[in-house]
Amino acid sequence: MQIFGDFLPECSCLHSCAHKTKETGELQVKKLCLKQIGSLALALTVISGLTGAISWTQVSAASAISQLQVSDSENAADWSVQSDLQEGDLQFGDRDVTFETVPGFLIGVDYIRTAADSKAYDGDLGTFTANADIFVYIALDDRVDSSPAWLSEWMDTGEDIVNSNDVVFSLYQASFEKGDVITLGENGQSSGCVNYTVMVVAKDIAVIRGDVNADGQFAAVDVTMMQKWLLNAGSMTDWTAGDLCVDGKIDVFDLCLMKRELINASGDPTEPTERAFRFSVADGLFDQDNTDTLSLSYPEGLETVTVWKADEDSDHYCNGVCLAGYDGKLYCQWQSSAKDEDSEDTHVMYAVSSDQGRTWSEPQLLIQDIGDGYCSSGGWLATDDQLVAYINYWPADLSPRGGFAYYMTSQDGVTWTDPQPVMMADGTPMNAVFEQDPHVLESGRVVNAAHFQEGLIVSPIYTDDPSGITGWKKGDFTPNISGSASVEMEPSLFVQSDGTIVMIFRDQQSSYKKIVSYSRDEGVTWSSPQITEMPDARTKQSAGNLSDGTAFMAGSPVSNSLRSPLAVVLSADGQTFDQAYLLRSNSSDPELIYEGKAKRKGFHYVKSLVCDGYLYVGYATNKEAVEISIIPEESIMLN
Repeated sequence: MQIFGDFLPECSCLHSCAHKTKETGELQVKKLCLKQIGSLALALTVISGLTGAISWTQVSAASAISQLQVSDSENAADWSVQSDLQEGDLQFGDRDVTFETVPGFLIGVDYIRTAADSKAYDGDLGTFTANADIFVYIALDDRVDSSPAWLSEWMDTGEDIVNSNDVVFSLYQASFEKGDVITLGENGQSSGCVNYTVMVVAKDIAVIRGDVNADGQFAAVDVTMMQKWLLNAGSMTDWTAGDLCVDGKIDVFDLCLMKRELINASGDPTEPTERAFRFSVADGLFDQDNTDTLSLSYPEGLETVTVWKADEDSDHYCNGVCLAGYDGKLYCQWQSSAKDEDSEDTHVMYAVSSDQGRTWSEPQLLIQDIGDGYCSSGGWLATDDQLVAYINYWPADLSPRGGFAYYMTSQDGVTWTDPQPVMMADGTPMNAVFEQDPHVLESGRVVNAAHFQEGLIVSPIYTDDPSGITGWKKGDFTPNISGSASVEMEPSLFVQSDGTIVMIFRDQQSSYKKIVSYSRDEGVTWSSPQITEMPDARTKQSAGNLSDGTAFMAGSPVSNSLRSPLAVVLSADGQTFDQAYLLRSNSSDPELIYEGKAKRKGFHYVKSLVCDGYLYVGYATNKEAVEISIIPEESIMLN
């Protein structure tokens, strides 16, 4: 029996590899699972010294590191240890630069916020002592011509961090045991770059054997990832899970063992119930070498309109654009702030169109705040007699970061009720933020997703309340957890021709591919999430079905973090995606005008609406303009 092609002959080293675990009776090794590592309890404060390497901190024995010493006394005051690393956090103590994209296994961990100007220090920058078994990650500026000598024994993980200045940092990893002294060497270059950043995670969770893509399960995609890595054509998220021979290295023998174990675990390939589920992408659908258009063409009748655009006298930040059709009009909701993403002045705006989206009213304030914190856009649900506006409330003092779902209703689209909490089926308020994408099934059931506390842990949700304000239940779904967030984030869904609900997610671990889970019982139970071959810029998802059943996904199907170009991908049955159209090219994206936290070029956080014969795709261009691409359904229908 073969599960994939004969890319290798049967392994001749099975016995020699397996004998290493003979005493256990099985090939099982305890190692570390990076994606499940939680945040360390670091509590460090760097105190600037007077002479020599005397800038130091003493932490309690419960912390993972102690005796941090910073040799660069001139910049030591800008060094600090921060907890719960999140995208949008400051990267350096002496620069207004933030983390833009961070691999999922580092979300929620603690990190040493170094000084960018420490790049110029000649010699080791400092040391610290491990109070536990740890992994240490160094994020080194890719503009450094050659990595410094002290990193020569560290492993290049193949993963990257990108900051708000679009600077890419390669991640190097090394393993240390309790009591080890870790030396932080020099940056290796002092001009045309910035200093490195340090992240620390604890070795306290057993690895899932063979799970090199760290998605929480061992499957064929892990073998493919291993094979590409061995051919120098890809990277691995967690190489330790691939060391099946337990010899401290990855080679063809580990690949042979992975193939054998996958075959043994699969059994009869005609037996598993999941064999009927299909999700595939046609070969050559996207030309990734063509960064402007992906070699796609525009659909007939495409129009693009601007709902709102920042100017000198207005807010300079917007995001979270979402759309609804109600009582013959279109409604557009988004979050807005003076300058920065998720700042304390963030509020929710909306505008209305009476001519199918071609022109829009002046924006109106939907809600400013609910309590001590800020509000962001949560989406819409339109019924026959009212429009429901969902609001996400983010309390200022909630740690780890999370929020609550609220709602407001209107019968005329002008006068709104006071915000009230969205309620779960057990009568308690929903301690989660909405994902802006409720879908009404043919049965009338409403299916959505939310990110639950503590932190941001995703779960599909459903209710049979047609108003979508009460009776919500969590689907039976097991996410992969990394720190205070799930690896699977910000999903949307479509329905296959056989009624299967397919939920797609962004991958916080930066595979730049969509993750998928499906339900055959209208959202009650869900399959284990798995990575697909659909490219994705690691951004908020948007999916649905056209009036004829054609499944679509709107977004940036690129194999990198650049949210451009913008396209819609189509499937007649929701199983094989084999057609795509261009909505916005890279060259059609204007230059960024105003600075702000987490702002960069691209078409951000796409959401969509099918209404009155059109597909509307809304997005925030450069996070400073609310724009909509309008496509006649008849020009893209496949059925």
